[in-house]
Amino acid sequence: FFFGFHVLHIWYYGMRCALVPWTHCSGMPAFNPKLQLWFWLCLHVVVTIHAQQPPLSPRTAQSPAQYKVVISYWNGQLGNMMLQYAVAFAVCMRYKSRGLYIPVSRHMQTAFQTPFATVVNSSDTLDKHFGLQPCIDQSNTKLVMPKVPNKDYCMERVYFDHHYFHFYRDRLLQEFAWRPPLQQYAEQYIQGLRQRFGNTTEVVAVHVRTGDRATKKNWLVPTTAYLVSAVQHFQRMLPRAVFVVFTDCPSYPALQDLLAYNATWHVHNGSSLQALATMTMCDRLILTTGSFGWWAAYLGKGMAGRDRTVVCGQFTALKKNNRDRNQKMMPRIWTVSAACASSPSRKERIEAALHCDPFRHKSKRNGSGAP
Repeated sequence: FFFGFHVLHIWYYGMRCALVPWTHCSGMPAFNPKLQLWFWLCLHVVVTIHAQQPPLSPRTAQSPAQYKVVISYWNGQLGNMMLQYAVAFAVCMRYKSRGLYIPVSRHMQTAFQTPFATVVNSSDTLDKHFGLQPCIDQSNTKLVMPKVPNKDYCMERVYFDHHYFHFYRDRLLQEFAWRPPLQQYAEQYIQGLRQRFGNTTEVVAVHVRTGDRATKKNWLVPTTAYLVSAVQHFQRMLPRAVFVVFTDCPSYPALQDLLAYNATWHVHNGSSLQALATMTMCDRLILTTGSFGWWAAYLGKGMAGRDRTVVCGQFTALKKNNRDRNQKMMPRIWTVSAACASSPSRKERIEAALHCDPFRHKSKRNGSGAP
Protein backbone atom coordinates (compact mmCIF):
# COMPACT_ATOMS: atom_id res chain seq x y z
CA PHE A 1 0.00 0.00 0.00
CA PHE A 2 2.79 2.43 0.95
CA PHE A 3 4.71 1.67 -2.25
CA GLY A 4 1.60 2.17 -4.41
CA PHE A 5 0.77 5.46 -2.71
CA HIS A 6 4.35 6.62 -3.17
CA VAL A 7 4.28 5.80 -6.91
CA LEU A 8 0.99 7.66 -7.39
CA HIS A 9 2.39 10.62 -5.49
CA ILE A 10 5.45 10.71 -7.72
CA TRP A 11 3.31 10.35 -10.85
CA TYR A 12 0.93 13.16 -9.82
CA TYR A 13 3.66 15.70 -9.27
CA GLY A 14 6.02 14.32 -11.86
CA MET A 15 3.61 14.70 -14.77
CA ARG A 16 3.18 18.38 -13.89
CA CYS A 17 6.57 19.32 -12.63
CA ALA A 18 9.16 17.08 -14.26
CA LEU A 19 9.89 19.50 -17.10
CA VAL A 20 9.98 22.74 -15.09
CA PRO A 21 12.85 24.26 -13.10
CA TRP A 22 13.95 22.36 -10.03
CA THR A 23 12.52 24.85 -7.52
CA HIS A 24 9.27 25.99 -9.15
CA CYS A 25 6.16 24.27 -10.43
CA SER A 26 3.84 26.70 -12.34
CA GLY A 27 1.85 28.08 -9.45
CA MET A 28 2.15 24.93 -7.33
CA PRO A 29 4.27 24.73 -4.17
CA ALA A 30 7.99 24.30 -4.56
CA PHE A 31 8.76 20.76 -5.77
CA ASN A 32 11.06 18.46 -3.85
CA PRO A 33 14.03 17.57 -6.10
CA LYS A 34 14.17 14.08 -4.57
CA LEU A 35 10.63 13.35 -5.78
CA GLN A 36 11.54 14.52 -9.27
CA LEU A 37 14.57 12.24 -9.23
CA TRP A 38 12.44 9.32 -8.05
CA PHE A 39 9.97 9.92 -10.87
CA TRP A 40 12.60 9.78 -13.59
CA LEU A 41 14.23 6.73 -11.99
CA CYS A 42 10.92 4.82 -11.83
CA LEU A 43 10.09 5.79 -15.40
CA HIS A 44 13.50 4.55 -16.55
CA VAL A 45 13.03 1.19 -14.78
CA VAL A 46 9.53 0.69 -16.25
CA VAL A 47 10.68 1.50 -19.79
CA THR A 48 13.74 -0.77 -19.46
CA ILE A 49 11.69 -3.75 -18.22
CA HIS A 50 9.08 -3.25 -20.93
CA ALA A 51 11.77 -3.12 -23.63
CA GLN A 52 13.12 -6.50 -22.48
CA GLN A 53 9.76 -8.26 -22.80
CA PRO A 54 9.18 -10.30 -25.97
CA PRO A 55 6.66 -8.61 -28.23
CA LEU A 56 3.17 -10.07 -28.04
CA SER A 57 1.72 -11.05 -31.37
CA PRO A 58 -1.83 -9.94 -32.26
CA ARG A 59 -2.86 -13.59 -31.88
CA THR A 60 -1.96 -13.43 -28.16
CA ALA A 61 -4.25 -10.54 -27.41
CA GLN A 62 -7.05 -11.46 -29.78
CA SER A 63 -7.38 -15.24 -29.72
CA PRO A 64 -5.67 -17.07 -26.83
CA ALA A 65 -7.93 -20.05 -27.52
CA GLN A 66 -5.73 -20.89 -30.51
CA TYR A 67 -2.81 -21.83 -28.32
CA LYS A 68 -2.16 -25.52 -27.77
CA VAL A 69 -1.70 -27.30 -24.45
CA VAL A 70 0.17 -30.57 -25.02
CA ILE A 71 0.96 -33.55 -22.80
CA SER A 72 4.27 -34.78 -24.16
CA TYR A 73 3.92 -38.38 -22.96
CA TRP A 74 2.11 -40.36 -20.27
CA ASN A 75 4.27 -40.67 -17.20
CA GLY A 76 3.43 -43.51 -14.81
CA GLN A 77 0.37 -45.62 -14.10
CA LEU A 78 -3.29 -44.76 -14.60
CA GLY A 79 -3.63 -42.59 -11.49
CA ASN A 80 -0.60 -40.53 -12.52
CA MET A 81 -1.93 -40.19 -16.06
CA MET A 82 -5.13 -38.76 -14.64
CA LEU A 83 -3.13 -36.23 -12.64
CA GLN A 84 -1.30 -35.18 -15.80
CA TYR A 85 -4.59 -34.76 -17.62
CA ALA A 86 -6.21 -32.85 -14.76
CA VAL A 87 -3.40 -30.29 -14.53
CA ALA A 88 -3.24 -29.88 -18.33
CA PHE A 89 -7.01 -29.41 -18.43
CA ALA A 90 -6.75 -26.75 -15.71
CA VAL A 91 -4.09 -24.95 -17.77
CA CYS A 92 -6.53 -24.92 -20.68
CA MET A 93 -9.25 -23.46 -18.49
CA ARG A 94 -6.88 -20.78 -17.25
CA TYR A 95 -5.64 -20.07 -20.78
CA LYS A 96 -9.20 -20.15 -22.14
CA SER A 97 -7.64 -22.50 -24.66
CA ARG A 98 -9.68 -24.98 -26.66
CA GLY A 99 -6.75 -27.12 -27.75
CA LEU A 100 -5.64 -29.93 -25.42
CA TYR A 101 -3.62 -32.63 -27.18
CA ILE A 102 -2.82 -35.94 -25.49
CA PRO A 103 -0.93 -39.11 -26.50
CA VAL A 104 -2.59 -42.45 -27.11
CA SER A 105 -3.28 -44.55 -24.02
CA ARG A 106 -5.41 -47.65 -24.28
CA HIS A 107 -6.53 -47.36 -20.68
CA MET A 108 -7.30 -43.63 -20.78
CA GLN A 109 -9.29 -43.95 -23.98
CA THR A 110 -11.05 -47.12 -22.81
CA ALA A 111 -12.03 -45.60 -19.47
CA PHE A 112 -12.90 -41.95 -19.98
CA GLN A 113 -14.76 -39.84 -22.47
CA THR A 114 -12.41 -36.80 -22.18
CA PRO A 115 -14.48 -34.74 -24.67
CA PHE A 116 -12.22 -31.71 -24.38
CA ALA A 117 -9.02 -33.40 -25.57
CA THR A 118 -7.74 -34.43 -28.99
CA VAL A 119 -5.87 -37.76 -29.06
CA VAL A 120 -2.77 -37.70 -31.27
CA ASN A 121 -1.36 -40.99 -32.53
CA SER A 122 2.30 -40.25 -33.10
CA SER A 123 5.47 -42.32 -33.07
CA ASP A 124 7.24 -39.38 -31.39
CA THR A 125 6.55 -37.76 -28.07
CA LEU A 126 4.12 -34.91 -28.62
CA ASP A 127 6.66 -32.23 -27.71
CA LYS A 128 8.64 -33.40 -30.77
CA HIS A 129 5.47 -33.86 -32.82
CA PHE A 130 4.46 -30.23 -32.31
CA GLY A 131 7.99 -28.79 -32.13
CA LEU A 132 7.69 -27.70 -28.50
CA GLN A 133 11.01 -28.83 -27.04
CA PRO A 134 11.78 -28.41 -24.25
CA CYS A 135 8.49 -28.53 -22.40
CA ILE A 136 7.83 -25.48 -20.21
CA ASP A 137 7.42 -27.48 -17.03
CA GLN A 138 10.70 -29.29 -17.68
CA SER A 139 12.75 -26.18 -18.42
CA ASN A 140 11.23 -24.14 -15.59
CA THR A 141 9.84 -26.28 -12.79
CA LYS A 142 8.35 -23.27 -10.97
CA LEU A 143 6.29 -22.20 -13.98
CA VAL A 144 3.39 -24.64 -13.82
CA MET A 145 0.60 -22.36 -15.03
CA PRO A 146 1.80 -19.29 -16.95
CA LYS A 147 -0.36 -16.22 -16.39
CA VAL A 148 -0.09 -14.93 -19.96
CA PRO A 149 -0.88 -17.34 -22.83
CA ASN A 150 1.77 -16.03 -25.22
CA LYS A 151 2.95 -19.41 -26.48
CA ASP A 152 1.96 -23.06 -26.84
CA TYR A 153 2.29 -24.95 -23.56
CA CYS A 154 3.83 -28.41 -23.19
CA MET A 155 4.07 -30.53 -20.04
CA GLU A 156 5.46 -33.94 -19.15
CA ARG A 157 5.74 -34.06 -15.35
CA VAL A 158 3.25 -35.41 -12.79
CA TYR A 159 2.15 -32.81 -10.23
CA PHE A 160 0.94 -34.34 -6.97
CA ASP A 161 -1.10 -31.31 -5.95
CA HIS A 162 -4.88 -31.20 -6.38
CA HIS A 163 -4.95 -27.44 -5.80
CA TYR A 164 -3.90 -26.96 -9.42
CA PHE A 165 -7.21 -28.31 -10.70
CA HIS A 166 -9.66 -28.46 -7.78
CA PHE A 167 -11.24 -25.13 -8.83
CA TYR A 168 -12.34 -26.86 -12.06
CA ARG A 169 -13.54 -30.09 -10.43
CA ASP A 170 -17.09 -29.88 -11.83
CA ARG A 171 -15.76 -29.59 -15.37
CA LEU A 172 -13.18 -32.29 -14.68
CA LEU A 173 -15.92 -34.73 -13.66
CA GLN A 174 -17.29 -34.40 -17.19
CA GLU A 175 -13.86 -35.20 -18.62
CA PHE A 176 -13.53 -38.29 -16.43
CA ALA A 177 -17.06 -39.51 -17.09
CA TRP A 178 -16.96 -43.28 -17.57
CA ARG A 179 -17.58 -44.77 -20.97
CA PRO A 180 -20.87 -46.72 -21.07
CA PRO A 181 -19.44 -50.27 -20.64
CA LEU A 182 -17.60 -49.35 -17.43
CA GLN A 183 -20.48 -47.22 -16.16
CA GLN A 184 -22.89 -50.12 -16.63
CA TYR A 185 -20.49 -52.61 -15.06
CA ALA A 186 -20.05 -50.52 -11.91
CA GLU A 187 -23.76 -49.80 -11.54
CA GLN A 188 -24.65 -53.49 -11.94
CA TYR A 189 -21.93 -54.50 -9.47
CA ILE A 190 -23.23 -52.17 -6.75
CA GLN A 191 -26.80 -53.19 -7.52
CA GLY A 192 -25.83 -56.86 -7.21
CA LEU A 193 -24.34 -56.25 -3.77
CA ARG A 194 -27.54 -54.58 -2.58
CA GLN A 195 -29.66 -57.39 -3.96
CA ARG A 196 -27.51 -59.87 -2.09
CA PHE A 197 -27.09 -58.03 1.22
CA GLY A 198 -30.15 -55.76 1.29
CA ASN A 199 -31.24 -52.46 -0.24
CA THR A 200 -30.12 -50.49 2.82
CA THR A 201 -26.57 -51.83 2.54
CA GLU A 202 -23.79 -49.24 2.68
CA VAL A 203 -20.96 -50.29 0.37
CA VAL A 204 -17.50 -49.44 1.71
CA ALA A 205 -14.55 -49.74 -0.69
CA VAL A 206 -11.29 -50.96 0.84
CA HIS A 207 -8.41 -50.25 -1.52
CA VAL A 208 -5.26 -52.14 -0.47
CA ARG A 209 -2.24 -51.30 -2.61
CA THR A 210 0.75 -53.38 -1.62
CA GLY A 211 2.76 -54.72 -4.56
CA ASP A 212 5.14 -51.93 -5.56
CA ARG A 213 4.91 -50.47 -2.07
CA ALA A 214 6.66 -53.58 -0.74
CA THR A 215 9.39 -53.73 -3.36
CA LYS A 216 10.63 -50.12 -3.59
CA LYS A 217 13.17 -48.53 -1.28
CA ASN A 218 11.81 -46.29 1.50
CA TRP A 219 8.19 -47.06 0.59
CA LEU A 220 5.83 -48.38 3.25
CA VAL A 221 3.02 -50.92 3.19
CA PRO A 222 -0.32 -50.58 5.01
CA THR A 223 -0.60 -52.31 8.35
CA THR A 224 -3.38 -54.67 9.35
CA ALA A 225 -3.95 -52.53 12.45
CA TYR A 226 -4.75 -49.46 10.32
CA LEU A 227 -7.13 -51.36 8.05
CA VAL A 228 -8.96 -53.01 10.96
CA SER A 229 -9.24 -49.66 12.75
CA ALA A 230 -10.78 -48.06 9.66
CA VAL A 231 -13.21 -50.97 9.27
CA GLN A 232 -14.25 -50.64 12.91
CA HIS A 233 -14.79 -46.91 12.41
CA PHE A 234 -17.34 -47.51 9.66
CA GLN A 235 -18.90 -50.48 11.45
CA ARG A 236 -19.81 -48.18 14.34
CA MET A 237 -21.41 -45.74 11.92
CA LEU A 238 -22.98 -48.21 9.48
CA PRO A 239 -24.46 -51.37 11.00
CA ARG A 240 -25.26 -52.81 7.55
CA ALA A 241 -21.90 -52.10 5.93
CA VAL A 242 -20.40 -54.43 3.33
CA PHE A 243 -16.65 -54.05 2.80
CA VAL A 244 -15.51 -54.62 -0.79
CA VAL A 245 -11.76 -55.21 -1.14
CA PHE A 246 -9.92 -53.90 -4.21
CA THR A 247 -6.30 -54.97 -4.28
CA ASP A 248 -3.31 -55.64 -6.50
CA CYS A 249 -2.22 -58.60 -4.35
CA PRO A 250 -4.98 -60.89 -2.98
CA SER A 251 -2.44 -63.26 -1.37
CA TYR A 252 -0.61 -60.55 0.59
CA PRO A 253 -0.27 -61.57 4.30
CA ALA A 254 -1.66 -58.34 5.75
CA LEU A 255 -4.72 -58.65 3.54
CA GLN A 256 -5.33 -62.23 4.65
CA ASP A 257 -5.18 -61.08 8.27
CA LEU A 258 -7.69 -58.34 7.47
CA LEU A 259 -10.17 -60.72 5.86
CA ALA A 260 -10.07 -62.83 9.01
CA TYR A 261 -11.57 -59.92 10.94
CA ASN A 262 -15.28 -60.21 11.75
CA ALA A 263 -16.99 -58.15 9.06
CA THR A 264 -19.03 -58.67 5.89
CA TRP A 265 -16.44 -59.01 3.14
CA HIS A 266 -16.55 -59.16 -0.62
CA VAL A 267 -13.44 -59.30 -2.83
CA HIS A 268 -13.54 -57.66 -6.26
CA ASN A 269 -11.98 -59.76 -9.01
CA GLY A 270 -12.37 -57.51 -12.06
CA SER A 271 -9.87 -55.46 -14.04
CA SER A 272 -8.18 -52.31 -12.76
CA LEU A 273 -10.54 -50.09 -14.77
CA GLN A 274 -13.58 -51.96 -13.48
CA ALA A 275 -12.20 -51.60 -9.97
CA LEU A 276 -11.75 -47.84 -10.26
CA ALA A 277 -15.20 -47.32 -11.78
CA THR A 278 -16.82 -49.40 -9.04
CA MET A 279 -14.92 -47.65 -6.25
CA THR A 280 -16.21 -44.26 -7.40
CA MET A 281 -19.75 -45.51 -6.78
CA CYS A 282 -19.15 -46.88 -3.28
CA ASP A 283 -20.70 -44.99 -0.37
CA ARG A 284 -17.51 -44.80 1.75
CA LEU A 285 -13.85 -45.50 1.12
CA ILE A 286 -10.85 -46.81 3.04
CA LEU A 287 -7.65 -46.05 1.15
CA THR A 288 -4.03 -47.02 1.63
CA THR A 289 -1.74 -44.95 -0.62
CA GLY A 290 -1.38 -44.14 -4.29
CA SER A 291 -3.08 -41.91 -6.83
CA PHE A 292 -5.29 -44.78 -8.10
CA GLY A 293 -7.31 -45.00 -4.89
CA TRP A 294 -7.12 -41.22 -4.45
CA TRP A 295 -9.01 -40.71 -7.70
CA ALA A 296 -11.68 -43.20 -6.66
CA ALA A 297 -12.54 -40.98 -3.69
CA TYR A 298 -12.08 -37.67 -5.51
CA LEU A 299 -14.32 -38.57 -8.45
CA GLY A 300 -16.97 -40.29 -6.34
CA LYS A 301 -18.80 -40.01 -3.06
CA GLY A 302 -15.61 -39.43 -1.15
CA MET A 303 -16.12 -35.71 -1.77
CA ALA A 304 -19.79 -35.72 -0.73
CA GLY A 305 -19.03 -34.78 2.89
CA ARG A 306 -17.05 -35.58 5.99
CA ASP A 307 -16.66 -39.10 7.39
CA ARG A 308 -16.79 -40.68 3.96
CA THR A 309 -13.10 -41.25 3.27
CA VAL A 310 -10.36 -42.62 5.53
CA VAL A 311 -6.91 -42.52 3.97
CA CYS A 312 -3.40 -43.51 5.00
CA GLY A 313 -1.08 -40.51 5.19
CA GLN A 314 2.17 -42.52 5.12
CA PHE A 315 3.58 -43.69 1.82
CA THR A 316 7.29 -43.34 2.52
CA ALA A 317 9.73 -43.55 5.41
CA LEU A 318 10.66 -39.90 4.72
CA LYS A 319 8.41 -37.88 7.04
CA LYS A 320 8.89 -34.59 5.20
CA ASN A 321 7.66 -36.16 1.97
CA ASN A 322 4.58 -37.49 3.76
CA ARG A 323 3.74 -34.05 5.17
CA ASP A 324 4.23 -32.40 1.81
CA ARG A 325 2.08 -34.96 -0.03
CA ASN A 326 -0.71 -34.76 2.55
CA GLN A 327 -0.84 -30.96 2.36
CA LYS A 328 -1.02 -31.00 -1.41
CA MET A 329 -3.23 -34.02 -2.06
CA MET A 330 -5.61 -34.58 0.84
CA PRO A 331 -8.90 -32.62 0.89
CA ARG A 332 -9.74 -31.31 4.33
CA ILE A 333 -12.92 -33.34 4.59
CA TRP A 334 -10.97 -36.62 4.46
CA THR A 335 -9.77 -38.38 7.60
CA VAL A 336 -6.00 -38.84 7.26
CA SER A 337 -4.27 -41.41 9.45
CA ALA A 338 -0.71 -40.54 10.47
CA ALA A 339 0.21 -44.04 11.72
CA CYS A 340 -0.94 -46.53 9.14
CA ALA A 341 2.06 -48.10 7.39
CA SER A 342 5.37 -49.77 8.14
CA SER A 343 8.43 -51.11 6.38
CA PRO A 344 7.73 -54.50 4.77
CA SER A 345 9.41 -57.60 6.13
CA ARG A 346 11.65 -59.74 3.96
CA LYS A 347 8.85 -62.27 3.60
CA GLU A 348 6.45 -59.56 2.46
CA ARG A 349 8.94 -58.29 -0.10
CA ILE A 350 9.34 -61.77 -1.56
CA GLU A 351 5.57 -62.30 -1.60
CA ALA A 352 5.03 -59.00 -3.37
CA ALA A 353 7.74 -59.67 -5.95
CA LEU A 354 6.38 -63.13 -6.77
CA HIS A 355 2.63 -62.73 -6.64
CA CYS A 356 1.51 -59.09 -6.65
CA ASP A 357 0.37 -57.25 -9.75
CA PRO A 358 0.39 -53.52 -8.94
CA PHE A 359 -1.03 -52.62 -12.39
CA ARG A 360 2.57 -52.08 -13.39
CA HIS A 361 3.33 -49.61 -16.12
CA LYS A 362 6.82 -48.78 -17.27
CA SER A 363 6.87 -45.16 -18.40
CA LYS A 364 7.29 -44.99 -22.16
CA ARG A 365 8.16 -41.74 -23.87
CA ASN A 366 6.22 -42.77 -26.96
CA GLY A 367 3.03 -42.58 -24.95
CA SER A 368 1.90 -46.08 -25.85
CA GLY A 369 2.26 -47.68 -22.45
CA ALA A 370 -0.71 -48.66 -20.30
CA PRO A 371 -1.10 -49.49 -16.62
